[in-house]
Amino acid sequence: MVAPLSLLMLHQPVMAVDTEPVRLAYGRKIHYAPQILAVELGYFKNAGVKIDFKILLAGSQNAEALITGAVDVAVMGDVPALMAVTSGSPVYIVASYGGGENMHSIVVRSGITLTSAIDWVGKRIAVQHGSSTHGALLLYLHKYGVDPDRVRIIPLRPVDMPDAMSTGQIDAAAGSKPWPGNILRRVPGAYTLATLSGLGNNYPLMMLVNRKMVESRPDVVIAMLRATD
Repeated sequence: MVAPLSLLMLHQPVMAVDTEPVRLAYGRKIHYAPQILAVELGYFKNAGVKIDFKILLAGSQNAEALITGAVDVAVMGDVPALMAVTSGSPVYIVASYGGGENMHSIVVRSGITLTSAIDWVGKRIAVQHGSSTHGALLLYLHKYGVDPDRVRIIPLRPVDMPDAMSTGQIDAAAGSKPWPGNILRRVPGAYTLATLSGLGNNYPLMMLVNRKMVESRPDVVIAMLRATD
């Protein structure tokens, strides 16, 4: 569910007064530039928030950390956020920011042609399970009449995709920047098939907070939103 935080509250000149660190999960990729900059340039500190940050590889891992109580706040893509709030866990979506249709793409290894629905049958395509790219891939397959049950969708960490493609274990991979670029640089002959745009989704990035944080430390949540902004 969405926490009822008014945008007007972000502009109140009240700084959080709280010495307890906030455990924040984000990743080392362009999606999380606001959090990276806010930590490195002291925006959280200036807003009166002490951050204990945890850098993970994927939004789905950020969501898991929030659901299990390992962190208080996490940022992630739309699919992990939806899975988190529908899991029954006491978490709230407090902000949507950034995003963009061209952040996800499909990269294919040399010698593989995917120009029609029949070409996809039996092909092995890797994707981070439960990620926003996973949701985008399913939208893409639906748009072009490809039955997902006839494609071998392989759950795989993005860091493992270049090696899996170079050794012929997968035919294609879907990911968000910078992962597709890593494949193109490391796998000779690999090419970009498509960006996952034009599918009715601009893939917003989301900030989620656990219920205890919202109820007991709302001023800190507001300060974090202000620092991110």
